Amino acid sequence: MANHLQMEERVFAQHYLLKKGYKYTLKEQRVGTSHDCIFYSRDAGGCLVYDVRPQQCQTFPFWDYFKTRLQELQDECPGIIDA
Repeated sequence: MANHLQMEERVFAQHYLLKKGYKYTLKEQRVGTSHDCIFYSRDAGGCLVYDVRPQQCQTFPFWDYFKTRLQELQDECPGIIDA
């Protein structure tokens, strides 16, 4: 992603990553009562780094986490569950 954005990895990490334990995650931005990925743009209608998005984003919303959290899945991705 740093290469895609033409940034040094160190600078990219400082601006866009958050360390949680021994792993890193993309930062989020608060939008109203929601938290969007730092690379998600509501104005642009999607991901600003779609072509190089991480695997976590590629597989959303098909995560084991949502198997027992159907209401949360419905809230996050309304089109995924048949009404």
